Amino acid sequence: MLEERWNALAARISAGDGGREVYEAVAGAYGSGTRFYHGLEHLRRCLAELDGAAGLAAGETELEYALWLHDLVCEPGSPANETISAAAGRYFAVRLGAPPAFADRAAALILATRHDRPPADGDTALMLDIDLAVLGDPWPAFAAYEAGIRREYAYVAAPLYARRRRAFLRSLLARESIFRSAFFRGRYEGQARRNLERLLAAL
Repeated sequence: MLEERWNALAARISAGDGGREVYEAVAGAYGSGTRFYHGLEHLRRCLAELDGAAGLAAGETELEYALWLHDLVCEPGSPANETISAAAGRYFAVRLGAPPAFADRAAALILATRHDRPPADGDTALMLDIDLAVLGDPWPAFAAYEAGIRREYAYVAAPLYARRRRAFLRSLLARESIFRSAFFRGRYEGQARRNLERLLAAL
C-alpha cells in the first residue's frame, strides 16, 4: 500500500507531524484525473523498479524520496515541471525534518529527470533508468504507455505531436545505450530499442 510505504520512508527521514500532510499532497498530485501515464501507477512502477535494484544505490533513501516527488508537477509541455518539482521536493524534505544535504541531493535527483545530460553518478543513473523503465516493457504494455502519453498531450495537433515524438525517440536511439546503468541495460535495453524503432516506424 502506498501510504504504508510512504510512512516507512518518512520514518527513515525522521519525519515529524508533516509526514501525512506531504503524503496527501503527493498522492493528490499523482492521482489527478488528467494524468493518463504520469499518475499513481507510474509511481508504483518506479518504486517496484527501485525494489528490484535493491542494494545498488549509495543513497537509497534519497533516491526513493526523489522518485516519490519527481513528477509532483506534471503540466504537459511545460519546461518547468522538473524545476518546480525539485523545489517542492526540497521544501517538503525540510518540512519532514531532513537535513539540508538530503534536501539538496533529492532535488538534484529530481532535476536530473529532465533527461538532458548524462548522469553524474550511479544513483543519478538509477534515477533516470527507473523513470524510463517502461520503455523496456513488452510491446503491449509499451503501447499502453504511449497511448497514455498521447492522451496527456491531446491538445497538441497530431502532425506536431508526431514530429516532436519522432525527435525524442531518435534522441534516445542515438545514445550508445538508452539506459545508463549496467543493471537496467541488461534488463531492458534490447526490448526498449525494439519498441522505440517500432513506434518510430509507426509515426
